[in-house]
Amino acid sequence: MWLKRCVMGEFVTLYEPRMEQFLRALERVEIEMASEVKQPGRPSLSARMRDSWRTGRFWFDYAARKSFDVDTIYWAALHNDGAGVELLDDKARAEMEPFTQIKMEQLKTYKEECTVRFPSEM
Repeated sequence: MWLKRCVMGEFVTLYEPRMEQFLRALERVEIEMASEVKQPGRPSLSARMRDSWRTGRFWFDYAARKSFDVDTIYWAALHNDGAGVELLDDKARAEMEPFTQIKMEQLKTYKEECTVRFPSEM
């Protein structure tokens, strides 16, 4: 995983300028399309993406999609000397336990399948 190859600070230094470049281009397209697509009361995609990065939700969402990298993402991006979970909003905290249960079931199933497929290696 790319996060293992460099420390978080190095990644952020490299990533943020490109993210801002992308978001500015996206904002230009959103402005051009505003007359064609009306979505009153809904924040733009660029605003939601910027907010996700600012609040750290980006990392939580990324970890949820990349379950095999959860540990690396947690320690590099989400762990904040014990204050990580408290920084999440109520909805995200409420979803953690069911998500953990699903992932533990998936891990159990994976290990069972590995034992059947590769009995001499277990």
